[in-house]
Amino acid sequence: MVVAIVGFGGLGKTTLAKQVFDKIAGNFGCTAFVPVSRNPDINKVLRDILLDFNSGDSPEALRQLDKRQLINKLRKYIEGKRYLVAVDDIWSKDAWIILDSALFRNNHGSRIIVTTRKNDVAEECCPSSLDHVYRMDPLDKNDSENLFVEKAFGRKGCPPNLRDVCGKILKKCAGSPLAIVTLSGLLRNKVTVSQCEEVLHSLSNAVPEDSDVDAMRKILSFSYFDLPHHLRTCLLYFSMFPEDIMIRRKRLLNMWIAEGFVHCSDGRNKTEIAGHYFAQLISRNLIQPVDIQYDGQAQACRVHDTILDFIVSKSLEENFVSFLGYQLGRPDDKVRRLSIHYQKFQDGAGLAGQDLSHVRSLCIFGEPLHKSCTVSLRGLTNLRVFDARNGSPYYTERDDELFDVVLTFPHIDFDVSESPQLKYLDMYELMPMEMARQFYTREVLTGIANLQYLETLDLRSAMVKELPSDIYKLQQLVRLFIRPRVILATGIGRMEALEELKEISIYSFYSLEFLQELAQLTKLRSIHIRMEDGQIGLEQELVLISSIYKLSMCNLHSLKIEFFNNCDAQYGTYALSLQYPLQSLRKFQMRHIHFTKIPNWMGSLNHLEKLALEVGEMEQKDLDILGELPSLLYLFFAVIECPKEMLTFRESTGFHCLKYLDVGNILNGAVMLEFQAGSMPRLEHLELAIHTSDSTLCGCFVSGIEHLNMLTRVRILIFKEPDQDGVATDVESAITSAVDKLPNNPTLRIEVSPVFPVHNKAYNMRGGLGSSRRGRLM
Repeated sequence: MVVAIVGFGGLGKTTLAKQVFDKIAGNFGCTAFVPVSRNPDINKVLRDILLDFNSGDSPEALRQLDKRQLINKLRKYIEGKRYLVAVDDIWSKDAWIILDSALFRNNHGSRIIVTTRKNDVAEECCPSSLDHVYRMDPLDKNDSENLFVEKAFGRKGCPPNLRDVCGKILKKCAGSPLAIVTLSGLLRNKVTVSQCEEVLHSLSNAVPEDSDVDAMRKILSFSYFDLPHHLRTCLLYFSMFPEDIMIRRKRLLNMWIAEGFVHCSDGRNKTEIAGHYFAQLISRNLIQPVDIQYDGQAQACRVHDTILDFIVSKSLEENFVSFLGYQLGRPDDKVRRLSIHYQKFQDGAGLAGQDLSHVRSLCIFGEPLHKSCTVSLRGLTNLRVFDARNGSPYYTERDDELFDVVLTFPHIDFDVSESPQLKYLDMYELMPMEMARQFYTREVLTGIANLQYLETLDLRSAMVKELPSDIYKLQQLVRLFIRPRVILATGIGRMEALEELKEISIYSFYSLEFLQELAQLTKLRSIHIRMEDGQIGLEQELVLISSIYKLSMCNLHSLKIEFFNNCDAQYGTYALSLQYPLQSLRKFQMRHIHFTKIPNWMGSLNHLEKLALEVGEMEQKDLDILGELPSLLYLFFAVIECPKEMLTFRESTGFHCLKYLDVGNILNGAVMLEFQAGSMPRLEHLELAIHTSDSTLCGCFVSGIEHLNMLTRVRILIFKEPDQDGVATDVESAITSAVDKLPNNPTLRIEVSPVFPVHNKAYNMRGGLGSSRRGRLM
């Protein structure tokens, strides 16, 4: 069955589709929610569906396939499966015809949800009498008012003196949810009748009563000019990105900082200030938050296509951004920022003879479509930002008859060394592994010392094995991101400006001098350490711990430590002997490395918000120590030796701020947890891994879930021993019954998986997805 939701932009089609998708997803073997947009890259859409299905193919492998191969792979994968796919914002019949050929009707009760603005596309999607077209109407008066009041004034409701004028403003929104939330975000800063009447007067004079498009544009224009100048600039920067792309928060903030949009004035660092800008744009409903974490912070965002259209038009009007492959500015304009969208242009002639010396930001998206198309990007002498994470510098030609010989054609003529002002560098992900290694070594690392102003260097897509010592000449570098197992030379202590360092691998052959130098990075706020290739020596461990302590006495807020050996990760293989509190920490994570017991000092970490750790043994007193953490919002723990007693969360135990609890699987028996009435009063997300190793404990694995009244999401992973189907079923039934009693009707997902062999202990602990036995959403 296909259900098509059709209506004009801003009606809430995507929101409705996502609600339905989440509600029924647990009833399907594989699910995918993918955006399509006006000018779709169909190959990418097909790849995204396979990735969402967890087909087992890597993004790298899927990028090597053409459209025909992707369709065949997708058809083969869904054969015999009951699938659910949401295809969001499809504009053309041609795009649907291709997707329809891949998502064939396999007679297993599969479902497809489509959203579109076009009636003819909706009808093309729904040719069968079993299919349905749902024509979405604007909100009625009551729903419009409820949404407006909630977004503009919150629980306190609309002030009596503003009701009349707000009612007239609301009428201008014509039931469009996008218009309502945008205007309500603007009115949140208006507290007097005269301020609201000014908004109404402006809208009344310029918005035709019968024009939804003009009304929406006027509302967006008013919201745009209501922004402070620095937020206007940050909003315009979104025009650099293609439609429907998810933009990671940290990526965006670092680009703003490199461009000079962020200024310090009150003692906070630039990252904190940029984060405040990001939050303000969300608060005004101009960007949509994505991947909201335990602390309420969005890790990414999207821009509604109606709003993006407005931002792009404004950028062109103000010559803020020039687009190669989308829209070109006037030839006499200076190019200040350049965004290249490969899917939308045939050649690079649009830049012929163009002066690029004023370009401050360059972004590249997609892969070249034609090997004859070459783009010359020379003379970028004032470039500050080069972001090509979602792009590729090469056209790649594949020939199955030649045994998958891959031929590559240079497509971009760009030299990093010509841009000495560069502050942000994040380069190509869409490259085969060996090509990436050669490219980064030749084009980037050879002349890296010339980039003296560089602040952000992201080499996570570079398949290099080691970094040259010249990297330490970058005295302004604030953020360094590298792949695991990259080898570093001695000298890291010279990078005194570093605030973020991820992921640094510590090898047994590293000198004590290198480990001591880490303590010299006194501005470091976040570090991710991987201990590699087996046990490091005792002296090395003591020096490393000493350096960590010294960093914690300065600015260290986030510490993540992992242990890996040559046989890959093993659960709880290495015990860490931290003996004194790291008082400055807000986030502390340990993986494949454990404490023997919960140290007493851990309860004194007053600023700790996120804690993820493994522990050899845990008793009730250890759980009570963790409960003493006054700021803790997120807790994950796993125990190596099964506790001999039930671990009880009591009202008096603490955890009064905790929102997210995840308890990992116990390898040597069943964990028993009890949640008493009044415990963890703010817990919203509960995730438990249960190992049914002893049938006599049936019903005692976990009790009291019905007391956690604020829960909104529950996920249970049941690891089933052979011949214990009945135990798993009883556990599932007991948990379902407890969740049914909760007032918020939380999302429940229960997954059952067989116990894996001992060599894959780490996977056991965090939980393989296994087969979904039950999903009840909403």
